[in-house]
Amino acid sequence: MTSLSKSSEESDGQPGESATGWFVEGPLRRLIANASVLVGGRILNAIFGFAAMTLIVRSVGLETFGMLALIHAVMSTISDVAKFQSWQAVLRYGTPALETGRTLDLRRLIKLTVLLDLGSALFGVLVALVVVPLLAPRFDWSPGLVALIEVYSLSILFMVTATPTGLLRLFDRFDLLSVSNAIGSLTRLIGAGWIFVFGGDLETLLLIWFASTVASGLWLIGHGYRSLSARQLLQGPRVGYRGLGVGHDGIAPFVWTTQANTTLSAGTRQMAIVIVGFLLTPAAAGLYDISRQVTTLLTRFTKVLRPAIYPELARLSARNELAAMRQLMRRSMALMVGAGIVLFLPLVLFGRRLLGFAFGPELEAAYGLVVVMALAAVVRMLSFPLEPALISTGRAGAALRVRMVTVTVFLVTMFVAIPAIGVIGAGVAGLASVLISFAGQAMAVRAWFADHEDAFSSA
Repeated sequence: MTSLSKSSEESDGQPGESATGWFVEGPLRRLIANASVLVGGRILNAIFGFAAMTLIVRSVGLETFGMLALIHAVMSTISDVAKFQSWQAVLRYGTPALETGRTLDLRRLIKLTVLLDLGSALFGVLVALVVVPLLAPRFDWSPGLVALIEVYSLSILFMVTATPTGLLRLFDRFDLLSVSNAIGSLTRLIGAGWIFVFGGDLETLLLIWFASTVASGLWLIGHGYRSLSARQLLQGPRVGYRGLGVGHDGIAPFVWTTQANTTLSAGTRQMAIVIVGFLLTPAAAGLYDISRQVTTLLTRFTKVLRPAIYPELARLSARNELAAMRQLMRRSMALMVGAGIVLFLPLVLFGRRLLGFAFGPELEAAYGLVVVMALAAVVRMLSFPLEPALISTGRAGAALRVRMVTVTVFLVTMFVAIPAIGVIGAGVAGLASVLISFAGQAMAVRAWFADHEDAFSSA
């Protein structure tokens, strides 16, 4: 049998296991334990972020908030396109090196990913300095605002924190990641409160957003360094610049593939705000961003579990424990289905009132968009372990191919649907893309299990 839905008798669980046993199985227990550490930070992050957004919209209006969202989305998109997902390489190749005591190989890997981070961060800033003046006429940015945005582009240097993020995940320091998630949102909330009381403008908002990005980035960088120092991984013979990939077969194509995958995925995240603003208005971009952040509340559980499931899948894959991998994925997906239903229904029933209460009557118009995006979020929750499974098992190429199809569908639908039906077309594009992504990733994961089961049976 090759599907993810194998019976429990074929997995490492036992027939008739109790509900308690269902949750205390090793990898799932560690997954939930690590995720639970992140819950506090994610909850605070959601509360702080939602409160800050509410105060800002009520203080400066939807148009100014939309301009802020648009500028930040441009920088985030450039960062996503420029940076390597080196944290995935840290987990994919650092896990077996750590488990087998290959300290020198691990140190080479870390130096390689740090260099990738530094290079991509500097490249991102240079791209922003070129792109911002080109976008200025389309978005009516004045010369003074263009200069301010170019200064804001330095925030990209603190967005590229992939290596410290990967190290904290590798060493199970999810508590530190949890704090990082809340620091940026708390900084924005404090700034939003200041603006609500004393007033402010777009320039003030950009300063607040810049400070929040720097604070969160410095936290990760500092604790990533401390995690290496605590494990004495900064000691030993000096690691040169040659042979950094030694001991990590296939790391070069893996890094380039995951980087390409991230470049494409940026088209379905922050770039969507830019497209809405380009096709419609900054106010429409702000409306879309608010809807996105409201529905992101549904996927908080996914964002909590996703960082925690990578190291678990990497460990099980390194040990060739296929049954345990299948069981972990099946059970985590079942948890997401239940959580998605519980969170989706109240949003559908009370979403219109929530939008009006939080942001004012004019935002009730976003209700239809919120419902469509919430449905897409539920599908995304269901599929959350699929791409991590492909990356963790070295099938980054399959993940990339699925992503290419998904982003193509998303972009084509965006440019067709938005002019025809307005901003809700962006939600339709998102729903179509996640459905295709789920189908493609599920087939790729199923094929991986089939290949490895055949290999074991013939061995």
